[in-house]
Amino acid sequence: MKLNNIEHITTDKQTDIYICDILKENSRRLSEKTTESELLNYIFGKTIDLQHTAEGKPFINEAGVNISISHSRNKLCIALDKNKTIGVDIEELHPRLERVKEKFLPIKRRKEALPLITLAAYWSAIEALYKVAGEKAGAIGENIVFATSIIGRKNEKTTAKIADKNYGLEIVEITSEYEIVVAWECMRTY
Repeated sequence: MKLNNIEHITTDKQTDIYICDILKENSRRLSEKTTESELLNYIFGKTIDLQHTAEGKPFINEAGVNISISHSRNKLCIALDKNKTIGVDIEELHPRLERVKEKFLPIKRRKEALPLITLAAYWSAIEALYKVAGEKAGAIGENIVFATSIIGRKNEKTTAKIADKNYGLEIVEITSEYEIVVAWECMRTY
């Protein structure tokens, strides 16, 4: 099968992000799995055996890289980093985020009239942090303390604290359809 609209972004933290359209198969899950396999083959130039830990985190034994994967309705995003554990999330800019914002926004921002791009940035940040920090992030990010308020700009960086650890966050890409946030454990705040 041929992948469509492949994009490659390298962040200033040396994380490689690959995005493409999800292939159309008989079921959504099959479409996602087929696209994951095809994009990994494209990235590495050979067939890659994607595996998952007992907790569901993806990994690739032979590649020597950390991997994180995210799907939106029509897009697949794969993030790779040779030096650090990462989490990535791609989120469709969809009005439903306005309806559920009380469940994921920091308490002090819940009453604000925030643009959709800001809501998507928070949602993606929480999802990416959960992928890198695991259960410590709490249900829907309840244990996450953001160092600054997120605005929702491309290349925006901030940190978040979960328990006693700091995590870096960067909004890697914003289009009219989606937003991508990558997270990683770090020592300093921005």
